[in-house]
Amino acid sequence: MRAHPAGPAGAALGLMIAACALAPPRGEPTAMLLAELQTALADFRSSSAGTARAPPQPALAPLAGVGRARLKAALGPPDGCPLRNRGAECAHAAQWRYRYFAPPPLREANGQAVVGYAYTIDLALEFAADDSIARAAWQLGR
Repeated sequence: MRAHPAGPAGAALGLMIAACALAPPRGEPTAMLLAELQTALADFRSSSAGTARAPPQPALAPLAGVGRARLKAALGPPDGCPLRNRGAECAHAAQWRYRYFAPPPLREANGQAVVGYAYTIDLALEFAADDSIARAAWQLGR
C-alpha cells in the first residue's frame, strides 16, 4: 500500500473531505418529509370519495421545530383546528390537523350512504409559543 503523497495529515484531510461530501445537507430530511406529505395530501384531496388509498405514515420527527409559515407554504391551510372557524382564527391556533385519509362512507342495507366516515387518518400538529412545531403525530379521527 502506498503512502499518501501529502503524508498522514493529508490522508486524514482527504478522508474528512470525502466524508463531508457524502453527508446529506442539513435540513434535507425535513424538506424530503414536507415534499412527501405534500404529495400524499394532494393525492387524497384530488381523489373522489371512497377511492383514496391509506397514506404512508412516515416518521414525523423531522417536523420538530419547523415553523408554521413553512408548513403552511408546503401543505396549505389546515383541514381543521380546535376552533370552530378555519379562517383567521385557525391560522394562529395552537393545534392544526390535516386529513390524509377517509374510507368510503358507511353504507346502510338499502345502499344509501350514511353521513360521515367510520374514521379518518389525520396529521395532528401542536405548535410551541414561537410558532414552531412542538409535536406531530398520526391520529385516527372521526
